[in-house]
Amino acid sequence: MSNSFDWQENSLHVWMMVSRVQFWLILIIIFVSVAVIARAMFTLFHLKKSHHFQFLVWIVFADLTTLLIILVDIMSQSLFIAMKGPILCKVLVFISNAAACFVNWVWLVMFVQRCAAILFPLKRDRRGFFGILLNTKKLILITALLSVVTQSWPLLLVTERYVSTGDGLIAVTCERDTRIMSDQGYRWVALFEALVTYLCPFLCTISADALVLCWGQKSNKFTVMSSDSVCKHDLLHEPMDGLKIQSRESIRMSHLRRQRAIRRCLFMATIQVILNAPYYTLQLIDEIYSLQKTPSGLIPYLYMDAVLYLLYLCQFPLVSLYIATLYSDMKAVDKTKRMHSSSISTHQNSVRYERKPVSELRNNEVCQQDEQASCLQNCE
Repeated sequence: MSNSFDWQENSLHVWMMVSRVQFWLILIIIFVSVAVIARAMFTLFHLKKSHHFQFLVWIVFADLTTLLIILVDIMSQSLFIAMKGPILCKVLVFISNAAACFVNWVWLVMFVQRCAAILFPLKRDRRGFFGILLNTKKLILITALLSVVTQSWPLLLVTERYVSTGDGLIAVTCERDTRIMSDQGYRWVALFEALVTYLCPFLCTISADALVLCWGQKSNKFTVMSSDSVCKHDLLHEPMDGLKIQSRESIRMSHLRRQRAIRRCLFMATIQVILNAPYYTLQLIDEIYSLQKTPSGLIPYLYMDAVLYLLYLCQFPLVSLYIATLYSDMKAVDKTKRMHSSSISTHQNSVRYERKPVSELRNNEVCQQDEQASCLQNCE
């Protein structure tokens, strides 16, 4: 009995120490993330012409909402314990989970829309599946509704838990309500949340990029050739389903933009798996093996949970890095287009100066005719 009491006291002491350190580190990460995201918002407004603009605006909004929820949660646990209760617990967990699910799926639908535009460039029908896929507002609305529906379980299954000692109340945490569902049921809920919130969007994102890499190179929706090829080779007399004539520089820039977009997508997916997978994996292991209920597993779990949660929070400034790379690429593309257009105009002007105007040619012909007439008159 005394060993059990000592274990509980030791575990509570470790939990309090970890919570204090984690509180200040979370505050630092939140304020740094908000500052970085705010800076990225100014850059984002320069990308209004980008197809990603609306997606990125809602991703930034959801990330800021999640950071605000985390801030309210830690403040209510440490400074304003009296404001915590079952209703606030349900609402905080629900909004936080829904926002995280929404962000992960919005990244996916943004990449899927780009994938569809690359693989099916001639599809512009606004009806049916492609009509929804090409409509950014509808995609965002459907994603938000699915996130709210799939993450509504905390409104029923989460309640408050009071942590106290002989000195009084220490904190109020939000945990599952064991009076409603058994441990086995909560394991299935945790598995479902991990699949819907993280694993499915990640796998689908990788699949979309694989389609662009493999199928996109073999796609023959139309034949792309440079204007030089049209002039040198008589290819227009051959039967073709579709023909698109571009300059050689335009073709090169198109391939370059596609490669950069794929690299950005793969980079985002890789960083997300590095920052999200450890924390979600630990939660699943805890649900399956009940680490918090065993003396040998509780204290290691407390340390790992604190470290991996801080790693999980580091993903929020990631959107600013994506916005910065997208803005840099768009500036490079615009600069190349301007240089290419200026070189074309310079070439056209030089050709125009080399050629004599039609009026001048006519004047020369009239002068030559007058000279010939005067010579004939003199000869006569």
